[in-house]
Amino acid sequence: MRFSIISCFLLVLLILILILSACQPSAQTPTAALVVEDAWVRAMPPGRKMTAAYGVFRNSGAVVLRINDFSSPQYASVSLHETIVDSSGMSRMQEIQELLIPPGELFVLEPGSKHLMLMGKHNNPAEEKTNSVTIVFSLEKPRRIEFRVK
Repeated sequence: MRFSIISCFLLVLLILILILSACQPSAQTPTAALVVEDAWVRAMPPGRKMTAAYGVFRNSGAVVLRINDFSSPQYASVSLHETIVDSSGMSRMQEIQELLIPPGELFVLEPGSKHLMLMGKHNNPAEEKTNSVTIVFSLEKPRRIEFRVK
């Protein structure tokens, strides 16, 4: 009788542990935590090899997103830049080496400010509707985003 009570107790305990572990929120990867909204690329006239991409990156996760690099199968290079105005009033672009987005925060890419520079277009078909950009995270799998051409 004693063995069956202990066995029942252990069985109930095991069931409770399984139920409680199922209730725990799953760990969200940084790749899944990044929400990209309004992603678009400035349309280029035929023959042009460089353009810029814009949109909003939102961190919906609980940890800081660390983005180290960007790439695209359609361009030789992709880099993050910001337009700054120096002390003489001249505007110029400055590359941003690493992007950190705190939990719950937005990073806005917009004309005249921060943007992705897409350089060295491999081809320039007029009918292209999107451009692909791969976002490379620190210690995570890269994620591909489609930016619509407009």
